[in-house]
Amino acid sequence: MILGNLYPLLLGILHPMLTEGVFAQMTGMISGAEYREMMLKRGEAVLAKAKEQADREGVSLSVELLQGDPARAIADYVEAKGVDLVILGRRGLNALQELFLGSVSHRVLQTVKANVLIAR
Repeated sequence: MILGNLYPLLLGILHPMLTEGVFAQMTGMISGAEYREMMLKRGEAVLAKAKEQADREGVSLSVELLQGDPARAIADYVEAKGVDLVILGRRGLNALQELFLGSVSHRVLQTVKANVLIAR
């Protein structure tokens, strides 16, 4: 029995991203506007690639580019859309970022009311 026959399944990919380049701006290598534009283009490319792959496999997929603090953006999206299950990767930050900012997956786990699966 396919679960989708009992319950409507909506598969989506979120790409949350910080659009404020504090470290880049501190070095003076790039302006805030340039960093934001670069990150938006990068996020759009990641989502377009995922959407293309899903389309090739015949999988219906929605994609969403979120901006701001990744954990907060995911939590807000989950609450607004009534998401039942969140699947996250375990790592997205480097060790230094995780030390100062905390793990995004851990913060999402502590914040959302939905079930959370953290994959390695």
